Amino acid sequence: TRRTAGSVIVGSWVCCIGWAVARQVTRPPEAYLEERKTRLAPGAAFYQITLGEMPMGNAGITLDTTLAGYRVTEVWNMDLARDRDVERHVFRSDAELSRSLLLRKLSFTMSEAGNPRFLEAEAANDTTWNVTLRRPGTRAVALSSIDAPTNASAPVALPLRLVLEGRLREGGSTSLPVVAVMYGTLDHDSAVVTRDSIFSVADSAAWDSTASTWTPVAARAVQAWRVERTVHGFPSLDWIDAQGRLIQRDWAFGLRLTRSPFEVNYNMYQTRLRQGELKPPARVPGSISRRLLPGLPDSTKQVFVARLARGDGPAWNGAVRAFEGGRQAVNGDTVTIRAEPVPDSLAVLVHRAARLGRDPVGVFVDLANARGHTTRRVSGVDLARPELPSHTWVEVQDGPRWLAVDPAYGQAPASVSLLRVVVGGSDRPLILVPLIGSLQSTTLVTQ
Repeated sequence: TRRTAGSVIVGSWVCCIGWAVARQVTRPPEAYLEERKTRLAPGAAFYQITLGEMPMGNAGITLDTTLAGYRVTEVWNMDLARDRDVERHVFRSDAELSRSLLLRKLSFTMSEAGNPRFLEAEAANDTTWNVTLRRPGTRAVALSSIDAPTNASAPVALPLRLVLEGRLREGGSTSLPVVAVMYGTLDHDSAVVTRDSIFSVADSAAWDSTASTWTPVAARAVQAWRVERTVHGFPSLDWIDAQGRLIQRDWAFGLRLTRSPFEVNYNMYQTRLRQGELKPPARVPGSISRRLLPGLPDSTKQVFVARLARGDGPAWNGAVRAFEGGRQAVNGDTVTIRAEPVPDSLAVLVHRAARLGRDPVGVFVDLANARGHTTRRVSGVDLARPELPSHTWVEVQDGPRWLAVDPAYGQAPASVSLLRVVVGGSDRPLILVPLIGSLQSTTLVTQ
């Protein structure tokens, strides 16, 4: 009958409406990304790098659109004083992202005082990323494999994700696993929006012939959101605009990026550097290798307690908490490192690795893994030296504990003055600088 037919039509219509509503409510965050991709426009921004109040270089972040998604390029130029000279160190990362901001390819170029090397991570399959190392004139060498979920991305994608997911508002948050090529690990980075404010931003400059300098012009008021981030386990504060572009970034231990016109933070910086008006900082923590210094780390002490702070004052509340874990215990702004006894079987492998090959850390990892041990490279600094040199050693899992050994110097256990900063990495200088900035250490107790 017509009544039955009408009931069927109305019922079908209600079911379709309910299905559409349910689909809209339950759809994953990634489903919104395609709709909002127009919010991400290509562009470039430039920044001054400062350590405390001392300018030490410049940086640039470029966002390009591709047929498959986006390419984000980040370049850092950092200058450090070395004797009477100035050494330039260049970091560059290129992240190729899908339209939903998932990682497709990630490369990292690092040139320390003219000694370049090229790291690259590519997906071998849905859950594995292969990391290779190449130096100029040589073939690529496999370094490691990183197990990562299908939704892995890069750290540069985190603020963009807040924009595309519509979470750029007070209380908005996001997190995602990121492939850390420099350290050969998978990290979990997070971000939360705490408040918004207005910034005066100038992206262009004019030449002032009277003062012979570039001056910012056409400054505009830009609404920005304060984003509290955790990157590689370390806290940072970002201010980003409505398109996810960085305006300012502060790390817990004193390093800062500040957006400014290219002519000001590059041309004028180089001019002042050549004329001797600027003196880049020296003895930046992590900028020198432990192997370049005389003497061995002291392995006779069993306990080492140190207070950690920034070069210009106390560290942020909770910043030292990033060093918690393994043999390191944190209480406020102090860290206590205790030596754990190492079984003789492991000590034998440590001493053997110290006598073999040019890469004792790699040799030990291979020997220990072949015997069924779970190991991980760790990188950090030596708190017993005023320069806080960078160093790499190994932690071996022993039940719930991680035992620290140092194949580079044949020490088991490793010296308690070695502060682990990150899991993974290498003893190449400068790899830790963005994380620890102007970190300073005051020794309180040694036993």
